Amino acid sequence: MKEDSSKTVYRSDSESLQSNLAIIGNFIMEMLAVFPETSPEHNILQRLFDEQYVVKDGKAVLRDKKEVKADSLQNPNDPDATYRAKNDQKVQGYTTNITETVEEGKPSIITSVQVETAVFADCHFLQEAVENSERVTDSAIEELYADGAYQSPDNREFAKNHNAMQLKTGKMQGGCRWELIPHDEDGLTVREIATGNTYEAVKAVTKQGNRKRWRIPWNNKTGWRYFEDKDIKACQLRKQIESIPLEEQHKRNNVEAAMFQYSFHTRNGKTRYRDLLKHRIHAYSRCMWMNLKKMVIFQISTFQRSIFVLFGLFGPIREVFGYFMAISRKIFTSGADCYVSLRMTTLVMLDSKYAPF
Repeated sequence: MKEDSSKTVYRSDSESLQSNLAIIGNFIMEMLAVFPETSPEHNILQRLFDEQYVVKDGKAVLRDKKEVKADSLQNPNDPDATYRAKNDQKVQGYTTNITETVEEGKPSIITSVQVETAVFADCHFLQEAVENSERVTDSAIEELYADGAYQSPDNREFAKNHNAMQLKTGKMQGGCRWELIPHDEDGLTVREIATGNTYEAVKAVTKQGNRKRWRIPWNNKTGWRYFEDKDIKACQLRKQIESIPLEEQHKRNNVEAAMFQYSFHTRNGKTRYRDLLKHRIHAYSRCMWMNLKKMVIFQISTFQRSIFVLFGLFGPIREVFGYFMAISRKIFTSGADCYVSLRMTTLVMLDSKYAPF
């Protein structure tokens, strides 16, 4: 309490911060003994202490970083927030997954919005997103374009059994050092991509009957480098992904524009909300507005010379406002001096690049 917290954070080195956190831990331990156990504050504080500290010789000591789980409490003011490491980036808080249509001559409409805590990986969202989109569009998905992070054995099996849906993704995560070429039931040719060196692998004996392994001589502790069925399948999948035409791969980029618009009003990538429910409400309302804008822009660009079509577009919007006004009149009844008045004015300029309204 001697100075502003931001000065402490930015000026202190790692050792000073660790020492201060240990002092805070002992202070929390004293507070827990005073607070009643029935209060919500006590529960949050107890969770924070249990996840971040251990008691040794009657004193609070910080846990080792490896012992702190990804779903541990990140902020007492936002108990739902979690974190995870994605490549070299640490993601803290929540993650939003947006799915939209991509069809020639039609606007890209968002059909599924999923918000979860940050511990959920990208591949977790795919199957539910497909089901949500098919329910909204009332049609089966034939092709799905996604980032390489959406690849997983479960998702590939799901796509195979789901009307033979084609799962077209970007490059899979992680590098690929080896090219594995099976040429008969037991034979495998291994090529090191960087050097071009080729090896003929021999089949290795395993205790499990269903598990197949091959090996090549290698300079390590065991003297062998092993490859399994899953490595061969991953290599074949990488080749299949690389063979997708460039124009097909670019279709996935459309959703990057949607993510940009979704997070446009955030400050330094941070929202103004706390807890999972508020983030979900924010995501739903933001994406509904984005859909409305997409449809308006599509109608203007397609029928910009037809005033009748434009007025036809705003008809349903006026109808919605009419319903809202009717509900408002029912709410404010019994002669109260409180009422709602909504007015919408439409102006269409045929010779203008943009149609203000």
